[in-house]
Amino acid sequence: MILPDDDSELIDTLILEGALVIQGVDSASGEITYTFTEKLRDMAPELYYGFLEMIHLSVMSLWEKGFVNMDVTLDDPVVTPSKQAFDRDNWKYLTEIETQTLDALVRASGREV
Repeated sequence: MILPDDDSELIDTLILEGALVIQGVDSASGEITYTFTEKLRDMAPELYYGFLEMIHLSVMSLWEKGFVNMDVTLDDPVVTPSKQAFDRDNWKYLTEIETQTLDALVRASGREV
């Protein structure tokens, strides 16, 4: 499959093919957020692995800043929001990607901030 060069067409194509799923709306910016499925790995491997790397770096940064709990000595650590993550006042110095990642982790935990 040849993917379109235009960003909005690319997103539309990936959604229609099931490689991207609308996750929700960013509470701060009002922008639509997406999550990717395993289909993205086959359709756009460069994009897939780029996303994985971005998420990995973001989670590591959040861990270093005390926003997530995880045992980094494990091969596949469980990542959970820390107590600090549930106070949005603590988020003001986070980058946009850190904020989006933390927002997704908090929502996945079933709790609200």
